[in-house]
Amino acid sequence: MTRLRWTLHDGRFHVSGPAAWITAWRTLHRSLGREASDLVAAATAADPGLRALERRWAQRLLRRLDVRLHSRGLDTIDPDERYVVVALHEGFADALVLQSLGIDLRFAGRSELWSWPVLGDYLRAADHLIVDPERPVTSLRTLLRTAEQVFAAGESLALFAQGTLLGIETGLHPGAFEVAKRTKRRVLPVVIAGTHRIWEHPFSPQLRFGCPVWLEVLPPEHIADPLVAMDRVERRLKQRALGQEVAPPRHFDPDRDGVWPNHAYRIDPAFPEVARRRNELYGSLAVEESA
Repeated sequence: MTRLRWTLHDGRFHVSGPAAWITAWRTLHRSLGREASDLVAAATAADPGLRALERRWAQRLLRRLDVRLHSRGLDTIDPDERYVVVALHEGFADALVLQSLGIDLRFAGRSELWSWPVLGDYLRAADHLIVDPERPVTSLRTLLRTAEQVFAAGESLALFAQGTLLGIETGLHPGAFEVAKRTKRRVLPVVIAGTHRIWEHPFSPQLRFGCPVWLEVLPPEHIADPLVAMDRVERRLKQRALGQEVAPPRHFDPDRDGVWPNHAYRIDPAFPEVARRRNELYGSLAVEESA
């Protein structure tokens, strides 16, 4: 039996065999078909209950994927407060998992997502925000210009401050912390680990069911100095991700994962060997975005 027989959606997804293919087809047909179209319609119509619909859609998809979600710290969230949510990032399922926070979220995502079929239409219609880590100044201006609108709508702003899903060794960018300082909102740090196993895109089309995922909400922080706060939050997030035993985080392996031309990312100084190996292999081909 060839590997290609068990692919779906023009090869975007790959599963392990016929039984998994049937389950995956049902899951994707429901969640990316009619239900996704209903979400786009609600967004286009400016449905005031759109964020609640997003949460319900995400929860259904997580159940269909049989994600084993282990959560901690949800009781630290004040439902009446609006946050700058800063989460670790390692897979496309991270956005689904963040919907388990139970608050209305407006996401900031990389610009290429807006070109995806269905997803791009939805992000545009639902007023999620476009950022481009390769143009940090422009992205920060966009966030600062729109953040107050997000908060005024009763929503929190969710950012994946690493700007990439390469792995835990990649460093945070300061933009989220600058937004929090200027808008006088607290940062809500969120640990996510294990989501890279659910769907391995862009490294592989492999789709898996029954994956364990760790979600932990850390106490929110007021931001005085964005760079100092970024370093402190980064250490806390990664210590918790590496210290839990439910779902190992994704690790960036330069030998395995290759170079990402024109894709800005930082290697966290806490992982000097990864930086050394990345530079040894790829040198100037790797775009390093300074903090």
